[in-house]
Amino acid sequence: MLTFPIIVLFTLLRFAEQTCQANLEADIVFALDSSGSVGFPHFKKQIDFVKDFVNRFSIGSTRTQFSVVTFSNTVNNEFSLNEYPNKHRLINAIDNIPYRQGVTNTHLALEFVTQNSFLSANGGRSNIKKIVIILTDGKSEIPVQTKKAAEQLHLLGAQVISVGIGSGVDTLEITGIASDKQNVVKVENFDELTTIEAQIQNAACQDTSDTLEDTDLHSICKIDCPIKADIVLLIDSSRSVGLSNFQKQLDFVKDFVNRFSIGVTNTQFSIVTFATFVNNEFWLNKYQNKQGLINAIQKITYQNGTTYTHLALEFVRQNSFLPSNGGRPNFGKIVIILTDGKSKEQSATKNAAEQLHLLGAHVISVGIGSGVDLLELTRIASDKQNVVEVENFDALKAIETKIQHVACQQTSVDWTQTTVGQKNEYIQQNINTTVTESCNTIMAITYLFREGRSSRTGLIFEMPSHKIHEYNTI
Repeated sequence: MLTFPIIVLFTLLRFAEQTCQANLEADIVFALDSSGSVGFPHFKKQIDFVKDFVNRFSIGSTRTQFSVVTFSNTVNNEFSLNEYPNKHRLINAIDNIPYRQGVTNTHLALEFVTQNSFLSANGGRSNIKKIVIILTDGKSEIPVQTKKAAEQLHLLGAQVISVGIGSGVDTLEITGIASDKQNVVKVENFDELTTIEAQIQNAACQDTSDTLEDTDLHSICKIDCPIKADIVLLIDSSRSVGLSNFQKQLDFVKDFVNRFSIGVTNTQFSIVTFATFVNNEFWLNKYQNKQGLINAIQKITYQNGTTYTHLALEFVRQNSFLPSNGGRPNFGKIVIILTDGKSKEQSATKNAAEQLHLLGAHVISVGIGSGVDLLELTRIASDKQNVVEVENFDALKAIETKIQHVACQQTSVDWTQTTVGQKNEYIQQNINTTVTESCNTIMAITYLFREGRSSRTGLIFEMPSHKIHEYNTI
């Protein structure tokens, strides 16, 4: 019975990989070690690796852009993201990069990339995946500075893949440089770089949450997320937004809530608007049917005023999830904040966000337009993967599925506190072999491959839809 879904699965996985190569929208920066320990012949092998790697992708301002930085005593920006929009010229430019020996000042490279590489003037694109791939053969000259520089780069929202070459690398350091331990790759020598091209490509593709959503995979198997959570939406009603754009936020919220089952046993929504003051538009337990909820959203009025984001975050922490206001114990707490600019009191906003995180709330921050502060958005979010940027208010509609997907991820089953028997019981209760569930299985396995979680004896696939399937390894 499972033969057809499994065949379709692996066909789709191959298709998704090929589609990633052709359609990946990402800004990728290579940081290449040019220190004295590398030597010219080995530096050339790094260059060959980069050429082969970029050759796997479609190049251009609407696809994948590449920049290369080399580092030793100093940092050299070999070329920026927007400098070579076609593959032939890009590969020629890589081939012409000179070797500059010196000490391994890794921290300077990380600082440079954080401060410069993703700027719009250098080709950086808003709301496009930022990827940094760093290759090094040894310990950095100043490990403490390297650690700090890596942390700042992570706050920018960049996915950092660190490649350690040879026996001289410090595993702890390259793990700290990477944005996730799954993004650490080690090879024994420079000759082995050719063996990890596909692995690095997959790390870049699979960790890009938009990639699969842009393929036919989602048109074949639409994500189903019967989420059960308490969701509070914070809507910026400040002066910079304006009435027409405020209405676009309301339209986005109406479309978003329409994706969920509403009620005391399903998903509950509350909305708070903020400017100079905070307005609680309605509590979580106010509307237990979808039509009443959507009608209430439509009637929310625009305030005008200053962007006092911290007041909104403090209000939600102190009030929104109280049982008297509809908050339910053991249900996921999700906060989605939409804003178009920097908060008036940034220090207070940072503190308020930290306190909200301590409550156990999953905070998703959506930055709209060029006036937002990416670092502040990242601090507001409970995880850097929960930061979403759009160029303008008209683009909000395009991220509905993405926000839903992120929200669903926050409420996936936590297996860390369950026994094998409890897992199996849950699986048996939720297995369904209909065509719809086969699609969910395909999505689950694809999701898992992207997250890099599997086992040798079997696969337990965790999907935001709470549909768990277990199959023996083929």
